[in-house]
Amino acid sequence: MPCVFLQCLGDFVAKFIFCKKIPPSFIQPLSLILNMLKTACFFIGFLLSFWLKAQQLPLETYTPAQGLVDARINKIFQDSKGRMYFLTREGFSIFDGQRFDNYGTANNIGTEIFNDIVEDKNGTTRIFSFSGNVYTVTGNSITIDSSKKDILQETNKVFDIGNNEKLVLTNHFVLKEKNNAYKKLAINIPTSNYHDIENAIRFNNYLIFSSSNDNNRFKIYLYNYQTEQLCDSIINSRMLVTTANKEKVCFFSDSWHQYDTTALNNGKLKVIPFFLEETVPKNFSVSFAQFDNDNNLWLVSREKGYCRINPVNKKLTYYTTEEGILNSASSIFEDNEKNYWFISSGRGVQKLQRSPLVKVDAIDHNKLEFVSGISSSENNEAYINTSNGIFFANKKISSKKIEDRYSFYWQGQYWQFTDYKTLAGSGGTVFHMEQLIEHFVPKDIQTSHTAIDKEGRLLIAGNTVLLINKNYSLAYYKLPYFCDNVIADDNNTYWCFLRSNYVIRLELQNNVFVRTYYKLLYDLNPRYAIKWDNNIFMIGTRMNGIKIFQWQHEDLRPLGTIDKKNGLSNNFVNVLLQKNSKRLLAGTGTGLDMISFNAGDTIIENLSARNTIFSSFNNLVALKDSSVLCHTLDGQLFRLENADSLSSNFIPKVFIKDILVNSKPVDVTTQHRFTYNNNNFTFRVSAPSFLDNRNMKFHFVLTGNGGQWEQQTTSADFQTNNLLPGKYELAVTVQYPGKFYPDHQLRYAFVVTPPFWRTWWFIALTILLITGLIFSLVRRYYQRQLEKQKIVLEKELAIEQERTRMSRELHDGLGSMLSGIKHSFAAMRNQLALSDSESLKFHSNIDKLNESIKELRNISHSMASDSLLKYGLENSLRDYCRNISEPGVLTISFTAIDTGSIQLTEEQSFHIFRIVQELLQNILKHADAKHAILQISYNAKRLYIAVEDDGKGFEMNEIKHKKGLGLKNIETRVKILKGRIDYQSSSLKGTSVLIEVPCDAKNN
Repeated sequence: MPCVFLQCLGDFVAKFIFCKKIPPSFIQPLSLILNMLKTACFFIGFLLSFWLKAQQLPLETYTPAQGLVDARINKIFQDSKGRMYFLTREGFSIFDGQRFDNYGTANNIGTEIFNDIVEDKNGTTRIFSFSGNVYTVTGNSITIDSSKKDILQETNKVFDIGNNEKLVLTNHFVLKEKNNAYKKLAINIPTSNYHDIENAIRFNNYLIFSSSNDNNRFKIYLYNYQTEQLCDSIINSRMLVTTANKEKVCFFSDSWHQYDTTALNNGKLKVIPFFLEETVPKNFSVSFAQFDNDNNLWLVSREKGYCRINPVNKKLTYYTTEEGILNSASSIFEDNEKNYWFISSGRGVQKLQRSPLVKVDAIDHNKLEFVSGISSSENNEAYINTSNGIFFANKKISSKKIEDRYSFYWQGQYWQFTDYKTLAGSGGTVFHMEQLIEHFVPKDIQTSHTAIDKEGRLLIAGNTVLLINKNYSLAYYKLPYFCDNVIADDNNTYWCFLRSNYVIRLELQNNVFVRTYYKLLYDLNPRYAIKWDNNIFMIGTRMNGIKIFQWQHEDLRPLGTIDKKNGLSNNFVNVLLQKNSKRLLAGTGTGLDMISFNAGDTIIENLSARNTIFSSFNNLVALKDSSVLCHTLDGQLFRLENADSLSSNFIPKVFIKDILVNSKPVDVTTQHRFTYNNNNFTFRVSAPSFLDNRNMKFHFVLTGNGGQWEQQTTSADFQTNNLLPGKYELAVTVQYPGKFYPDHQLRYAFVVTPPFWRTWWFIALTILLITGLIFSLVRRYYQRQLEKQKIVLEKELAIEQERTRMSRELHDGLGSMLSGIKHSFAAMRNQLALSDSESLKFHSNIDKLNESIKELRNISHSMASDSLLKYGLENSLRDYCRNISEPGVLTISFTAIDTGSIQLTEEQSFHIFRIVQELLQNILKHADAKHAILQISYNAKRLYIAVEDDGKGFEMNEIKHKKGLGLKNIETRVKILKGRIDYQSSSLKGTSVLIEVPCDAKNN
């Protein structure tokens, strides 16, 4: 890391200087000082990188400080979901790459020694303790079974032997288990003998274990646990170390041996020579051995670490304490992703992460020393120049030591600049540059990067672009400044990005370079450029990361930048290589980065940092097998494996491990509805993958109730509080570092139910009740109003009856008397002799008496409804219209249509008469009308009454808000008659009133 710090320091100083306003005369000396500072920082970082070369393994250590329940691990197991189980002497831990779930004294499990674990077909795991307890893990719950404690005490190993059966080895006997029923198997060994059957190894249907007597004579037994028979035994020294896979059973006593597997399958023990006898390292004290899933044999030494032997090429790979491996190594476990987990007694566990970046220490059994340069041939085969020889196509072709780093391979020869002005090939071809290039200056052509165009022509950059044809003819172009590499496209066009920030495009015409484009790109500081797809250029710069340009409309246009802010290991980019259409490799001053472009998203993975490598990567070469050779400035060589070659056919699973609601766990599989007051959620997602698991990204999107909440983080937990009632869906997208696996998405739908007073049925019931209550109150109100109106009408009816009686009395009594008096006076007039004056007075009194009689009749008619009873409604209305009409003032015409069949009650006739009477009186008093029409008609059991005038009318809004007592009485009578009334009026256009009243017809 010191080199990273120094590089960052140089970048900071550069930005500080150029952000200030400095006079132009000071810029050049300041630039010189800055360059010196940057160079010093770079070389100090280069020297310090040797200090960091000791540990270059991608190791990660887990102890109780990192969350492990205990550092004394007995066994590691991986379940079908991908989770890791660590069985220790004080509990067990479950690890999914994001968190540890520990089960020990803190979980009331107590101090238990856990030795082995099995997983059933239903996904539940059973963990066997030394005390005889069996712990069953189902989801997030754990149950303890102590019922078989008497026979399961001192359990050491448990094998899954298929057919839903398990084989349990204890310190005392062998048990076969099926459906939680245990059967003790018979083993006929003399009771005086000591046996270590608890450490037996299993091969098919057999157990192989040793036994000894008091004289320390050892015997090896072969036991068939299906037939419960000892099949064979041999006298041998004790098997100190044993291991087996599907093809071999190996053991170490005084030396390494193995059993003949054909004989084993026939129930016989036969020792044969060890298949790796010549390969096993000497003086490597082995305490444990194990085959991994690729049949590599691992030897474990408590003092020296681990040695892996490839049985195919017999290659030995050591993992030692000098490289960071913990001492006291005791066991090894390989997970589904081909990561290795090293158990160190009492010191926890180390994960050796599978990495595509592998150090190349030797080629063709030749150990590599300092690597000075690499390049690629026309056929994408690697040329490697080292301090102890030259290698090509994985073979050593020369022991010659080339001091000059500017060496490459082309046309079946390796080439070098011998004195910066002579290019010599190993086949004898020599180019004297001073004779071929005008005004040639030594070191005009010098670069560690060569290129070969599609025609197989060699391109060399520097202060001059040199093209060598396959017939060794030359073309060159003198550049105004130094260029690190030349880009050749498919159209015989060549691009040069100069360190002076100029860009030059050249075209080859008749073996002569012609410049077709020349432009200054400010603040670019290019160091290496490549052409991407669609005329896009990726330019590695000295201080600004990777600049992206596009050739469009005959000009270069900037598109964007990738730098340390985006995750690049360093802004000093030495080299670029296009891995495929979506991946770019960048060698920087402090590491190697993989840049992935995926659907608008740019992901940067620091490949070298994962291996704790912080060297400057200065050259990358793509090989035929899609792997990449990577060269560092400090002389190291690495191979970046093709991702397909690292495939483990493992697809990580993603699931919701826990849901905490108001800090209390709920059942993930069944719980999808939560009450309104249980609305604080914590979702814990599990995505068991252990390839750079610290840099996994989790994208949470919670949608529902008209809102959306989003979170992208390296944490697998998502928390949200105070969710309102509604339907929600949580979408979780897991993004894996380096795109080892495609993005995985998980969805979980749930509902927060509202309180009962906010449910639809409660609201509907409440509305119904309120509506019913309002209806009841309104109905009661109107009933009371109707009762009041009925009382008023009854009073009016009584008054009307009294008026009728009085009218009849007046008409029959007083009217008759006055008529008699009139006739008496008339008779007296003929009998009396009166003077003219007396006769005049007499006639005047008779006239007054006539007027009194007439007035008495008017009063009698206005008070009485007796005419209604006597003459009917139609005649009464006609008579009334005739009586109130005044010629020259108001003429009222009356019309009756089809009213002969109508049958009205006395009460109906009375109310209709009063309604018409009120309407006509309103016309007389307010309308200023000259003419009025009253029409009654009968149709379909309904009586229609129409009253119209040609008066001044009124505004309808006024009549709605200012109803007088007369109109209210009219509407009340209409309601009593169960009819309806409609007004039509406007200013200066008269008024029309239509009344509709239901009534019966006469029975014929």
